Amino acid sequence: MARNAQTEALKQRFLEEYPGIGVITQTARQIGTTPAAVAQWRRTDPEFEEAFKLACEEATDNLEAEARERAMGKLVEKYNSKTGEVVQVLEHSDALLMFLLKGHRARTFKDRVSSEISGPDGGPIQSDVGLQGAARLHAMLEEARRRKEEAETDDTDPFS
Repeated sequence: MARNAQTEALKQRFLEEYPGIGVITQTARQIGTTPAAVAQWRRTDPEFEEAFKLACEEATDNLEAEARERAMGKLVEKYNSKTGEVVQVLEHSDALLMFLLKGHRARTFKDRVSSEISGPDGGPIQSDVGLQGAARLHAMLEEARRRKEEAETDDTDPFS
């Protein structure tokens, strides 16, 4: 098999395996290549890069499907050491459920935080930092203008 055909075969295998694994390094190692090779393929092969983006979307969809399953719950068998029986228990994740809701219905489930900073007795914050800064800047500009005028009227050679 020619080198180019081998590379094309590796690219194809990578694109097939990546959605199920979702980690470039792990996928590259599994198919017998390196993450650096994958990075080079992405830089130099626009078709591979486009297919890689689609594979990334599929990998993300797989993650979301797994998160949804864990959030909604599934029946699992557990051993009850007190009774000695195997029982079915619904395992679920409220945290994953909330993340999914925030992602899909952000308008309804987003975090709402409001804070207010105020001065004494709830009044406005008084600050003259802006005026002081402007005054300092004005003074520096005036000093720069003065030095420039001095330099322009000075007949001495600064390099002698």
